Amino acid sequence: MKFLEGNMNYMIENSLGAWIRLGLQELGQNQVWLANKIGVQPPQVSRIIGGGSEATPDILAAIADALGKPRIQAFRAAGYIEKVTIYLTHTKLLSSTKVLLQNLSG
Repeated sequence: MKFLEGNMNYMIENSLGAWIRLGLQELGQNQVWLANKIGVQPPQVSRIIGGGSEATPDILAAIADALGKPRIQAFRAAGYIEKVTIYLTHTKLLSSTKVLLQNLSG
């Protein structure tokens, strides 16, 4: 995913981390502030930003609220939207395949 910083485009592997960093920068805040705001220890925020720890849905919602951003942005940045879409697509395909097989054998 590409992000724009000043006049330079750069690639970020961890889009959640980039999203959090940008939100903190916009507020003029840091990771310690965010940790205090969401009720976790600063090393946990650092691991989430660095991609070393996955954030739970509750933590993602708290981060979005602290940054004053829509929660959907946090879930999208963390890849939850894509995971749910893939799961639902896969489930629908399995269901359709079962119906098709039942119709063919019936």
